[in-house]
Amino acid sequence: MLSHYALQKRQVMMVSLAEQTMRVYQNGKLVQSFIVTTGRQELPSIPGVWSVLARRSPVIFQAAEPRNSPYWFPDTPIQYALLYHLGGYFIHDAPWRVAFGPGTQFPHNDPIGTSAYNFDGSHGCINLRTSDAAWVYKHTGWNTAIVIY
Repeated sequence: MLSHYALQKRQVMMVSLAEQTMRVYQNGKLVQSFIVTTGRQELPSIPGVWSVLARRSPVIFQAAEPRNSPYWFPDTPIQYALLYHLGGYFIHDAPWRVAFGPGTQFPHNDPIGTSAYNFDGSHGCINLRTSDAAWVYKHTGWNTAIVIY
């Protein structure tokens, strides 16, 4: 896929919606991989080729939806966030989540979670464990390509 997008000579974050994984490549070589949680069916992560538009550490996420919306959430502190698409689409840590990886973008049972948001995919963002988001934030830059497929 790197050659399809002519990205063999760049740093690239490849996010698989089917596998719920992120792979980081440098000059065509796999450097690191992580399990993720992407957007739920009604608020999907947007496939495409993107770049980092903003880097924030730390930041407070605020819901764009009204309090009575099923998608509203309280102000949420985030340690590491990379904006990849206008409208609030970030790659970021999700400390409230216990489970990541295949199937976590769908409604599921996560009995040890501490929040209702443990049981479903994200609001369109790419969620990572905090330690994984810290690695991504530290080891990627403004010119890193992001491919979501």
